[in-house]
Amino acid sequence: MSRNLVELVRRHHEVGAPTALEVLKEAIEQRGEITEADRRRAAERSGLPEAAVHGVSTFYDDLLAPRGARHVRVCTGTACFAATGEAHVDGLREGLGGLKLGERSADRAVSLAQTVCLGFCHASPAIRDGDVVDAGPDVVARVLAGAARPAAEPPPRSVVPGGPQLLAPGHAWEGLEHALATMTPQELLAQVTEAAVRGRGGAGFPAGSKWAFARAAPGERKFIVANGDEGDPGSYIDKLLMESHPSLLIEGMALAGYAVGADHGFVLTRSEYPRSKPGLEAAVAQARRDGLLGDGVLGSDFAFDVTIVEGAGSYVVGEETALLACLQ
Repeated sequence: MSRNLVELVRRHHEVGAPTALEVLKEAIEQRGEITEADRRRAAERSGLPEAAVHGVSTFYDDLLAPRGARHVRVCTGTACFAATGEAHVDGLREGLGGLKLGERSADRAVSLAQTVCLGFCHASPAIRDGDVVDAGPDVVARVLAGAARPAAEPPPRSVVPGGPQLLAPGHAWEGLEHALATMTPQELLAQVTEAAVRGRGGAGFPAGSKWAFARAAPGERKFIVANGDEGDPGSYIDKLLMESHPSLLIEGMALAGYAVGADHGFVLTRSEYPRSKPGLEAAVAQARRDGLLGDGVLGSDFAFDVTIVEGAGSYVVGEETALLACLQ
């Protein structure tokens, strides 16, 4: 967004207040469509100009299609197409009375939309019925029978045959406890830099360099943003971490916050991954109860908290500047 718009949001939108995206998502989930009154309300509650809200409401996939009381989304991504040649799409459309993609039945009982990558490429094709993602050869029959069931996740395994799992179960926040008790923020930053820890994106950007840039950047407040919006077929690195080890991600954000001088972090997850946001929110709530987030973390003078935000369906949001625009 432009610098002027960013400054406008910064002055009028407090952390924790509803965003325009959240207000619009609530409207379409409750009534199946977005009206001009909804856009005005979103502008008032978020502090954004109505023109900016209109742009949001006509851009994200989840806000475009009219919804029925039952909303079914069928994956048309690469792996699902390879699995059936779109036979699963045709079978679903026929079973739902010939509905077209992006269409709602006349009685508003059911709607059908397409989506790209629900994160179950290993078990294609995949269909989302409400908040349940089902996948596999018989998924169309189950959905049409109203018996969709949560698809099974692939077990995390080592890239070395017979090796240990990539992520061990259990997590006790030892890293943050050790850093707060024995290191200054500068010393933590130096250790991360020396360890040559790299980001999880394709570029493998050095985490120490990125943290150093953030620490040296001008500004009264700094924020940690975790990009949980992956959309490439077969890419489960973010989904696996967010859903299987959410507290590990949150602790890493707290460590980054300590190192760069930030007191708040955001995770933006994909709406196509309906299990991610609830799991992360539960982990954040537990961390607050345990004194690992909030004011005076672990009895120190360090304060840090995390907000989980869900996107609304957009492949481009995986790019960091688009992700920040979505978040704002």
